[in-house]
Amino acid sequence: MSMMAGRRNPIRRDSIKHQNFSSGNFEQSKTKGTKPTPAKETLVDELIRVVLGLGNKYLMLEIKYRIATYLGILFAVSIIGDVLPYPKSYFSQSSHFLNQYFVKLGWGWTLICTIPFVVMTSYTYCCSDRKQVAFHLLRLGVATFFWMFWTNMFQYIESIYGRCTEPRFSRRSKCLEAGARWSGFDISGHSFLLIYSVLIMIEEAKPIQGWLGEYT
Repeated sequence: MSMMAGRRNPIRRDSIKHQNFSSGNFEQSKTKGTKPTPAKETLVDELIRVVLGLGNKYLMLEIKYRIATYLGILFAVSIIGDVLPYPKSYFSQSSHFLNQYFVKLGWGWTLICTIPFVVMTSYTYCCSDRKQVAFHLLRLGVATFFWMFWTNMFQYIESIYGRCTEPRFSRRSKCLEAGARWSGFDISGHSFLLIYSVLIMIEEAKPIQGWLGEYT
C-alpha cells in the first residue's frame, strides 16, 4: 500500500508565482466606476420642493393655532359682512354651482378623498392587516357621526330660537313651505362643515410627513 501511494513532493515557496495573487494586481483587475450623479434639478422640481415644504410646515402646525386662525378669520369676515354688506352677485345666491355641488356635499367629497388615503396608508403601516385597516377607518365613522350630530343640532337651535314672518306659522318647516321667511339664531352649517372637513383631512394626512424626504 505504501508503495502504490508514492511520496508527495513538498511545495516550494519559490514555485508559486506571487505576482498572480498580489493585492496590487487584484485591485487593478477590479473595474473602477463612479457614483451616479443626481439629475439636474429643473424649475418644476424646485417649485415642487417649495410647495411640499410649505405643506409640510402647515401639517406640522399645532391644532390649537390652526383652530384659532380659522375662528379669527371667520369672526373677522362676519363682522365685515355686518358692517359692509356684500355685493349681490351670482355667488351670493345659495343656488350657485359651488354651493350646490361642493359645499352642501362637502362631507361626501371629504370621505371620497380620505377613505382611499386612510386605506392605503394604514395598509402599509399595519403590514396588510385588514383588521387594523378597518380599525383606522373607524375614525372616519366617528367623524361622520359627529358631523351629523352637530349639523342637526344647529338646525334644532335655529328652529327653537326663531320665528316666522307670518305669525300663524310656529314651525320652521311650515313657515318655509308657505314661502315665508324664518328668522332665528342661524349657526352657519356651511362654515362649520368646511372647517371640520379641513381639520379631518389634515389630521388624516399626517402619516405622509416622513414620506417627502426626497423633495423636502
